[in-house]
Amino acid sequence: MGKTMVCDCEERRGVKIDSERNFLEYKSFFEKKVRRNLFKDVEVKLPYHIYIGENEIEEWFSDKWFLCKECGQIWEFDAPDFPALGWIRKITKEDLKNRRLEKEKGEKIALNLNLKITHFENLKFWNW
Repeated sequence: MGKTMVCDCEERRGVKIDSERNFLEYKSFFEKKVRRNLFKDVEVKLPYHIYIGENEIEEWFSDKWFLCKECGQIWEFDAPDFPALGWIRKITKEDLKNRRLEKEKGEKIALNLNLKITHFENLKFWNW
């Protein structure tokens, strides 16, 4: 009989990351899930926040997305940039749909008003 995957995504909830120690523990947790072939590290394709300013549009991206290979749940991981906290949260299908719509809306506004789009992420800070 083949090895069965163990998915506990339904029971897990999002968390705030308030210390470097917490960050390293959660980072290790996700890296182990990837090594065990339970999760897949996937490209972050959509921003979690879009700000439309006077001269530019700012898109804020999380650092990592992880896909559970068993249930398909996407987990969003944003490392802390102290004093700002980091977080981990689930992304639902409805969230993805709304983010796509917001991104398209922002791109249309940028095109019509000739605004620059700036991407914000802090992944390099943590050498991930």
